[in-house]
Amino acid sequence: IHRIMSVENCEEGDLIFVESKKFVEIALTKNPSAIVTHPKWADAFALREGLGVLVTPMVSLAHALIKSEYGDRDYKSEQWPVRPPSAVIHASAQ
Repeated sequence: IHRIMSVENCEEGDLIFVESKKFVEIALTKNPSAIVTHPKWADAFALREGLGVLVTPMVSLAHALIKSEYGDRDYKSEQWPVRPPSAVIHASAQ
């Protein structure tokens, strides 16, 4: 897996999230390497050779957790200031 991508723009090496029938139909025309989907849609992908299918009843939560772990920046890193220079803090804030 190289990146997390939208169903519409995915290709080999991508992880996608499929949580509705509309996206099942689109995903079947694409070639992602892995799909996270709801149990009721998993069978649609069962015969795709070389495709990793991860099943969860909470696709949106899985998307958020996976993206925060593997796709987001590390905001705890020293390269990120505690308060971004572009932040505007109201005078009444304590």
